[in-house]
Amino acid sequence: MIYKSLFDDYGRKAQLSPALLAILPVPLTALFLLPGVLPTKATTITVVVGLGILYWMANIARQAGKRAESKLFPQGLPGKEWLRHRDATLEAPTKHRYKRFLSESIPDIQFPLPEDETTDPEGADDIYASAVRWLIDNTRDNARVRQELVAYGFRRNLYGLRRWGIGIALVTAVATALFLWWQHGLSALTADPEALVGVALSGFVLPALWLGTVTPAWVRSAADCYAKALFGFCDL
Repeated sequence: MIYKSLFDDYGRKAQLSPALLAILPVPLTALFLLPGVLPTKATTITVVVGLGILYWMANIARQAGKRAESKLFPQGLPGKEWLRHRDATLEAPTKHRYKRFLSESIPDIQFPLPEDETTDPEGADDIYASAVRWLIDNTRDNARVRQELVAYGFRRNLYGLRRWGIGIALVTAVATALFLWWQHGLSALTADPEALVGVALSGFVLPALWLGTVTPAWVRSAADCYAKALFGFCDL
């Protein structure tokens, strides 16, 4: 596809895809209302001109996702707290193994003892956060970590656009219904059944999908998987 040259794998899947899903009701409705109306030449020109808009939309999706991330994870993404002595997310032997690898790999890092966490919890968390940052910076080419990062970025950005997606879907449904009413009046139910399918999809199905699946728990699940992939790198 043309836009592949403008985005890497993460940009296409985690940034551009959520933006396109948010505006899905618009082309979906046009497909039902105006089948075969746009000539191929005009469509091609529209796609080429729209490449800049797509890049802009991808950046909007990223910013919306970043805002959502700060609200969902005010203390930062999952990971650093898993290294605490008092945290039970990781088994003690697993945690010890990860810390040993990180201690041997990161220059000038010394993980705090249990009593250090008690006396200076913020300082201890800074050390754990630094270790996780090292993992992030040194696993960018790891296939599994990259896969989980893309999945998390997609869910985060999609959640950040949830209000926009629902709003666009409802506005599109109402506008289409009014257009059908203006064109056909009371006979709209039988005059253009395909367009009514578009109204149903935009007005009911898509909002239900946004509300039912794009949830904070859905995003947190992907964040946990990303953190697990990061730490899994320690065993490689």
